[in-house]
Parts: sequence; C-alpha cells; structure tokens
Amino acid sequence: MERCRVCRAGLTVSCEHFYARIVREGTTSVTVNVEVFAQRMGLNEVIVKVTEATLTFVATGEDRAPRKLPATGVAQPA
Repeated sequence: MERCRVCRAGLTVSCEHFYARIVREGTTSVTVNVEVFAQRMGLNEVIVKVTEATLTFVATGEDRAPRKLPATGVAQPA
C-alpha cells in the first residue's frame, strides 16, 4: 500500500471517492487495484488521492488450501 497524502482530522473519505478495478484474475486468485480519494473541506472542496494499494485475494477451501475461483459468467476480454 502506498500513502500519497497525509490524512488529517477534518478530511472526509467516502465511498464516492473509492475506486477498485480487477487487474488480474487467475485460477485461484484475483488481484485488485484500489485508489482512495478524500475531499478536503474548505472554500474549494478539493478532492485528492490519499492512498492506493494492489491487493491479491486467494480463494481457499475449508482446509485453507487454494481452490479454483467460481465461474463468474462474465466473458473475459481476449
């Protein structure tokens, strides 16, 4: 995770400024890039990027071993 800006008291972070996109979908995992923006309150409500991260989620079975991801039914780009 990378911190882009200092977050101080009075900074509003909301779901309106939270973006995620799948960057890789494997057999047992999916990698998502997340960017978070915050709105600085004041005369000109400026929106600034405060952090971003690339997260990898691995599907696991009851034995905690990796398992295949379920089919999404969404066609993947070629």
